[in-house]
Amino acid sequence: MNFKLDHQMFLILNGVIGGLVSGHLIGFALSRSVKSEDRKAEIDNLNARIRAWWIMVESFPFLS
Repeated sequence: MNFKLDHQMFLILNGVIGGLVSGHLIGFALSRSVKSEDRKAEIDNLNARIRAWWIMVESFPFLS
């Protein structure tokens, strides 16, 4: 399959990757600053979901 990466798709992809980078940095900062065990479990869940989204974005056919 050949996908054409036009201007609109490029902007959407940049927005998604920018959001993931922001989420990753926020999750990292929260994991370093949270002390409560309950909150650590929530932050671990958040970081696991962000990692899953990275895997989904990396599996887009036009990125490989």
